[in-house]
Amino acid sequence: MQIVRKVFIFGLPLLTLAACGEATSQTLSANYPSEVRANFLEACTAAGSSQATCECMLGEIEASISFSEFTSLELRGDEAVAADSRIISAALACVPQ
Repeated sequence: MQIVRKVFIFGLPLLTLAACGEATSQTLSANYPSEVRANFLEACTAAGSSQATCECMLGEIEASISFSEFTSLELRGDEAVAADSRIISAALACVPQ
């Protein structure tokens, strides 16, 4: 249950990605806008995760979800973000066991 809880904790900072960033279309391999990246890392570390864990998660998310896809996902709410299999995979890949 601890991992599931961490996934939901990570889901909340992810909302910052779409809420505070540019609403431009990004290709799947492109990084999210720099302001969005900075906001995510700040929110993620403020939630208690290490900088390394947050950078890992952001990299995993950027590799699997385009910015426009993430924006669409975010519009469905924080539960949708936290329940997305790609977000869960990013959290599991990066959260220390």
